[in-house]
Amino acid sequence: MNTKLTAFTMVALLAWCSMALAVDVFPGQPNIKGAYNKLLNAIGQLEKSKQGEAQKHIDLAIVDLAAAKTMLEQSTNNKGTYRPTAIKLCDEAKEVLSAAPPDVVKATEIANHALKEVTMAGKAGSHR
Repeated sequence: MNTKLTAFTMVALLAWCSMALAVDVFPGQPNIKGAYNKLLNAIGQLEKSKQGEAQKHIDLAIVDLAAAKTMLEQSTNNKGTYRPTAIKLCDEAKEVLSAAPPDVVKATEIANHALKEVTMAGKAGSHR
């Protein structure tokens, strides 16, 4: 049952990724779009870490989280707290993954929350 749920999650994530890449969700906001895509990559790596070669995928997720944070920091500040919250969540997810032992489930939850914050930041206005 758990394997079926993981497989379904991966299929749904891949479908969502392909739709996100096909449509410019955040026109005129390349840093927000980049952060969004890096967070999707990180979540995908965390899902892969549950299936084998865990440390390799955790390390790749940490790299993607760091890249998402950098892109968010480079975006123009705008109304609301979505962007700063997403930055903090990227750091929090990296800390959880850097702990011994890493908590992949918690990091995935945090990364998903960061993804929602980035989405809201993109909807809030024009960022670079």
